[in-house]
Amino acid sequence: MNYQHTIFYVLLSGVMLMGGACSSRQTERRLVDPRVRALLLQAEQALQRYDFAQALALADSAARYDSDEPAIYFLQGRLYAEMAQFDRAEAAYQEVLQRDPNFRGIWHNLANLKARQHRFREAIALYQKELQRYPGAPTWQAMARAYRELGVVDSAAYAYRQALQLDSTYVPAYIGMTQLLDDEGRFAEALTYAQRAQALDPDNPETNYLLGELLMKNGRFAEALPYLQRVVEAWPWHAGAHYSLGQALLRVGRREEGEAALQRYEQLRELNAQVQMLEEAVRTTPDNPYAFAALGAALRRSGRYEEALRAYTIALFLSPGNPEILNNLAALYFVQGDTLAAMQTYRRALQADSTFIDAWLNLGVLHALRGERAAAAYAWRQVLRYDPQHEAARRYLARLYQ
Repeated sequence: MNYQHTIFYVLLSGVMLMGGACSSRQTERRLVDPRVRALLLQAEQALQRYDFAQALALADSAARYDSDEPAIYFLQGRLYAEMAQFDRAEAAYQEVLQRDPNFRGIWHNLANLKARQHRFREAIALYQKELQRYPGAPTWQAMARAYRELGVVDSAAYAYRQALQLDSTYVPAYIGMTQLLDDEGRFAEALTYAQRAQALDPDNPETNYLLGELLMKNGRFAEALPYLQRVVEAWPWHAGAHYSLGQALLRVGRREEGEAALQRYEQLRELNAQVQMLEEAVRTTPDNPYAFAALGAALRRSGRYEEALRAYTIALFLSPGNPEILNNLAALYFVQGDTLAAMQTYRRALQADSTFIDAWLNLGVLHALRGERAAAAYAWRQVLRYDPQHEAARRYLARLYQ
């Protein structure tokens, strides 16, 4: 189970709405300063676009108006958790507990931290504290995942059912129950849950993948095909989906297409293994910017651009202005077709280190692609200024005016 992508509560707006009301667990709820509310909403927006430094700066500004507001530290904890800075996240959450031990979501998010560190028994105890205060489907489902990691199948199944009893439309609980029954070899039962998940969230690649897999395991290969095809279209990097699609195509007699899908699986398998290895590296060395940069590069090569952006942004938070990381981030923007952002990022790298040859070389390439020959020539001459024998720069300059 991969807890790198655990969905954290986005409770900020809910906290703000509680402004003048009384919580069921508190005799009085502090009013939120309007200035704090505005800054935290801006910080939330910065978090959503992975601008971690800006989000933290806004949270710090909010604390200057009201250092006792627990929502500030809750947001800080979420920010640090998003960056896998577990110790800092826990310290921020402890600040919340000191101010309000019944703050909605605090025990859940503390439990998420433990789960992401594979400390599942501690996580379960913390999820239980959240449930004592605020029973909810997300917390039951998260606790079920922790039980599943520990191999406590009966408790996991009970927790998933509790989640669905509270919210019969909660897709993550259907997904979890599908996976649990699949692990047990109970494919017919698992298929029922997979069908329900996909019906509730038909555009989700994960629900389509699970349904396609379970249809195959129940011998219904032709029915599985459209679901698996949706997955490889949405997630072209997903090795498992290509493998299953290949097998399904072979089973229905479409040999050439099946072999092509299996060939793609072989190409992706090594890349996916690299990503998994690097995800483990950032989990165990969360203060290493180069671990996040390496993860970003692997994700970019896999075509997982949104995840790559997040990894590079964390790397830059840990090592601000690092020209090597900025160079890699610019390359990501370029492959996404955002030439302007790529050029701006190469310039940021050169502001940090004007002798950084790779950034000059790549900036010249972008200028050349835009037909800006004078700017391209200037950039490549800067390369030769610092490395007169640089073969690529010499070759590019020679071709520029041909």
